[in-house]
Amino acid sequence: LELARGFPKPIEELIESSSADTLSIADLRFRWIWPWEWNRKARGKGSVTVVGDAFHPMTPDLGQGACSALEDAVILARCLSLSN
Repeated sequence: LELARGFPKPIEELIESSSADTLSIADLRFRWIWPWEWNRKARGKGSVTVVGDAFHPMTPDLGQGACSALEDAVILARCLSLSN
């Protein structure tokens, strides 16, 4: 509960009313700069590009895999529509 101090009141109340064994807590981790440097230089090579879980390392308990995949699909479609 200490980690949620200062959060909006509904969030604090939600955590207070939850059982500790039902909470999933993941540490915030910072990635190295290299994926971002690589991403700025090239998103792919030839006819191959890296998207989804191959590019976004995250633990499965975050529940963000599908969201990342959908966002990657939209961005890839936009890039393809702008290519020659």
